[in-house]
Amino acid sequence: MQRQFVFVSHASGDKKRLRFVVDALIDGGLKVWLDAPSAMGYSEADIAAHFTDLRGGGRWRDQIDEALVQAMCVLIVWTPASADPSRQVIRDEVAVGRAHKKLIACRIDADFNPGTLDNGLGDEQIVDVSAGKDACGPLVADVRRVIERMSRRALERRENRDPFVPYLIDRVSQETAASMAIREAARGDVKALFVKGPRNECLDQFRERLRSVTSPSSLAGRCSWEEHLVDWPPVDSREAFHAAYEDALARALRVRTADLGDRFSGSTLIAPVSVLHLAEWRTDQRHRVLDWLSYWQGLTRSGRNVRAVPALMVDLPAVAPTWKRVPPTRENGVSAKRVAKDVAWSLKQAQKRDGHVGMSILDTLHPVTEADAQAWRRKVFGSTTDTGFVSIGEKITAAFGGGRRRAKQIALEDFATHVGPYFSSGETTR
Repeated sequence: MQRQFVFVSHASGDKKRLRFVVDALIDGGLKVWLDAPSAMGYSEADIAAHFTDLRGGGRWRDQIDEALVQAMCVLIVWTPASADPSRQVIRDEVAVGRAHKKLIACRIDADFNPGTLDNGLGDEQIVDVSAGKDACGPLVADVRRVIERMSRRALERRENRDPFVPYLIDRVSQETAASMAIREAARGDVKALFVKGPRNECLDQFRERLRSVTSPSSLAGRCSWEEHLVDWPPVDSREAFHAAYEDALARALRVRTADLGDRFSGSTLIAPVSVLHLAEWRTDQRHRVLDWLSYWQGLTRSGRNVRAVPALMVDLPAVAPTWKRVPPTRENGVSAKRVAKDVAWSLKQAQKRDGHVGMSILDTLHPVTEADAQAWRRKVFGSTTDTGFVSIGEKITAAFGGGRRRAKQIALEDFATHVGPYFSSGETTR
């Protein structure tokens, strides 16, 4: 989902120098997102009036990733500092803007040479605003044109909406963590993922979301995504686990074990996914999780460019949506709470042993409230005057039961049952 604001990509050291560019965007009636606008001298009142705050707090990197995806325009301000090839974060932001055809470029230094830019970036139009705010008129007009084009594109998507959005009503934290891991892996730095959730919270659909939506958006055309299901070895010792897991990995990728390194260093980002059911979570599983992390960290330390996003997913039995943090699920004497404790132990041990964690724990897939559902409606369907907006609101009310006996929470599976057919039918205008 995209919103009408412009994301300003820049080198942090240039903040005060490009204030006039941001002022011109604001004077042109545009909403702006950039990190730490107060460092440019904007007051709290200015920030509330003219800047977009998507999360109201949270980790700095998460906010940047979310704003980058949701913005309808990415404006890169080129200077010698932002053009430095070592600034990978800026290069990633520009790559997303180019991939989605929403990138605009300008320069604030008259003597800046676009020829110093690689990957064809210097061949694109770069608006010269070095003369100051009065020279920003053409730049603001270009930004407006991009936002208008992206808005029209959004209106034309009624036949091509993502069928998994109903399942992902409250998945921002999970998708942001996954996006960060994917971007790091594209640079050759393995970051494993761990995710768990009850079956009626749509774990399989979340996997499909990673494949079809999250990875293309995060990779921005730099490489392709390839998922493989890998058997989880039941062996106990560290040495036996490494060998058994490596053999399972080679079988899944259909290569010889000796050729795995070459397979991971190509132009494809490999996602080796292992899925465990709760009943398979044995008492010593936490040691295997630690060994699994050790295997991937060992590959990273080997000096090879390892492009992989290994994922471990625990498929919990379906459960009534009455929990707050960890679902009250048990199967064959194993509880979901123990899984959470075991993984936390594994991460702590990995950090003690290797100095870093090497894994992102995605928030447990969880049920939603009616307030969550209505917030999702506003994001996806936009204007309160749309007849489609009103219709989907009625379906949300029906999903929660309506009347006095309205449910406080429902499972995503139940939510999708109510709104899925409508969502994929193309009835709405947005």
